[in-house]
Amino acid sequence: MSIFKKKINPSPFANLPFKQPIDRTAIFLMLVLSVLIGLLLLSGDRTAPRVREFTWENKQIGAEDTGFILTFFRPMNQSHR
Repeated sequence: MSIFKKKINPSPFANLPFKQPIDRTAIFLMLVLSVLIGLLLLSGDRTAPRVREFTWENKQIGAEDTGFILTFFRPMNQSHR
């Protein structure tokens, strides 16, 4: 092939599969958001449990009352008794 017939490619990104700036931006955002989601999943739920309902609330308690029920705003891990 002659030097004069050789095709010159002015862009260094022409041979890459993601040539367009929007493609590179979208992939960069997907990577960043994937890392953030992974960090959130690894950190777990750090919110303190809150009681939604207590069966003895505003009631007179007597000797026949032997137990009460607490209802939390989310499921609790029951393995730690």
